[in-house]
Amino acid sequence: MSSKPPITVSRLDMERIEALLERLPAAEAARCAALIVELDRADVVEPADMPENTVTMNSTVSFEDEHNGENLTLTLVYPAAAGAAGTVSILAPVGSALLG
Repeated sequence: MSSKPPITVSRLDMERIEALLERLPAAEAARCAALIVELDRADVVEPADMPENTVTMNSTVSFEDEHNGENLTLTLVYPAAAGAAGTVSILAPVGSALLG
């Protein structure tokens, strides 16, 4: 039994993230193993059926970094939009952890 919380991902986000992962060079894709594991265990639903308060792509969320207690507000984005203030890429470990 997994100690990880359940993850729900919209069909559209899943399709786009999988397409992104397929286009990555092998070395970069290998660094995304945690995201792939999360996607493999995800419950995939239609976008209109997403539960409220579930983080999807382009969601803005506030959370506390458990390592340093810092409160953060970030928008989960695809790599092309990352780098702007207040964004985090889905390919970053914190981005992968936020999804779903």
